[in-house]
Amino acid sequence: VIQNFVTKSLEMNPDERGDLLVKDQELEAKHKSTVQKGSSKVPDPSVRVRTHFVTFTQVNGKIFELDGRRDAPIYKGECSGDLMFDVVPHI
Repeated sequence: VIQNFVTKSLEMNPDERGDLLVKDQELEAKHKSTVQKGSSKVPDPSVRVRTHFVTFTQVNGKIFELDGRRDAPIYKGECSGDLMFDVVPHI
């Protein structure tokens, strides 16, 4: 499923890739089936869930925060090579 998405989106710009991600029924079906296998309780789809996911990643020696409620990644600083150690001041 992921390889199909990568192949279809390889020549797309970020906006086109985002649109494909939203509309890709095969990827959505795989996501839903995978979610059901997790150990967490799956919320009722009719209930609005008021949580979100935040993570940190390192790209080219720089630390970025990825927050689903923000419009773009947030640059946090340089990474020494130990991402876990370097993000502690930002948590």
